Amino acid sequence: MSPAFNQYLGKAGHLRAMSDFLIRGWNVAIPEVDVGDDIFVVKDDQGLLRRVQVKTATARTTQNGRAFAATYSLRKDQLMNQGEILIHYVFMVWREGSKAWTRPIIIRQDHLLDQVTTKKLRRLKAAKLTIKLIFGKAGEVKFAKQSWHKHVEDFRDFPIIDH
Repeated sequence: MSPAFNQYLGKAGHLRAMSDFLIRGWNVAIPEVDVGDDIFVVKDDQGLLRRVQVKTATARTTQNGRAFAATYSLRKDQLMNQGEILIHYVFMVWREGSKAWTRPIIIRQDHLLDQVTTKKLRRLKAAKLTIKLIFGKAGEVKFAKQSWHKHVEDFRDFPIIDH
């Protein structure tokens, strides 16, 4: 894929994630200045704010052909810096062959840190952390051989709002 296509893909993933929050009744906004958060998701009647970082990748078939993988790059400093409002990471996967999105993977910052382990992050010399998700034929999702099934469409922090 060309660098230009990657920009289009990233924006498409961003907009797809925004539509998922909107259809649940949450308001969305893109920060005017990009300092790390891609989307602010707001429960208007309460002023409840959630920070969202969207990561988008194209699926690649694994060597054995029985699964596909998506690889993401995350800023180490952003992941380790837990502010007052935790970040929700949304991992989007575009399947080029079927021309379709998979269901989004949503994981809160503190849960992602638990999965990656702070010890591993401290040893990491690079400013970026690579996350590789493996998607099996039966719908299972794994990171570092651990099931991420509970993070598939995990909108628990974004309940449906009736307007």
